[in-house]
Amino acid sequence: MGGFLQRQNMKQYTVKLVPSAATWAAKEPVIRNLRIGFDCDGVLVNFSQAFLDIANRMFGTHYATQDQTGWDFETWCHFTPKQVDEVWVEIRATHNFWQTLLPIEPEARLYHANANHTLFFITSRVPVAGLTIEEQTQEWLDRYKLIRYPTVLVVPHYSLKLPLMQALKLDSFIDDKAETVEQLRAVGLNCYIYDQPYNRQVTVAPRVSSIVDYVKDVEDKLGRI
Repeated sequence: MGGFLQRQNMKQYTVKLVPSAATWAAKEPVIRNLRIGFDCDGVLVNFSQAFLDIANRMFGTHYATQDQTGWDFETWCHFTPKQVDEVWVEIRATHNFWQTLLPIEPEARLYHANANHTLFFITSRVPVAGLTIEEQTQEWLDRYKLIRYPTVLVVPHYSLKLPLMQALKLDSFIDDKAETVEQLRAVGLNCYIYDQPYNRQVTVAPRVSSIVDYVKDVEDKLGRI
């Protein structure tokens, strides 16, 4: 009799310790794997600062990124087309230029997003001295965003992001260029705009100022099962 009661007590004790599968499901919502895209410059990378550093040094100006009111440097810095071309000559001659740029959000990492989703980094950067655009961008993402072997895709012109997004069947994309965001959303693609002083006129897209918030919002809206 004593042994029977002892076994019954053990059973009750065990049942109390092990939560049901339904309880775990309620505590841990399941997030499906999403295909999430990122532009690089103006979203992850502070290209404007690097461009202005070179231009200010070359022409004796004192422009800062917070002064930027247009995506095109000629329209707000009052640089001539010749001066802009001279800056690009300097950029193309700089060895591994794309590796030297600083992140917009130094503390923001994409390690966990990369572990849970399939990430794509799409850019229209120009070739420079040194490694290929893909190699330099991959190294930068590894160093600053903790992503090993990221998928980097280079298009010769920003307008080609649209067919690439469609071919990749991306669930979402984020860009800083107003024209690109409007183009993508016009055909029904899910596109966010990364908040910058020069794109505040865009009202047709969700606006975020953090890549972590971007991923979380996409997960909340599209990823929960």
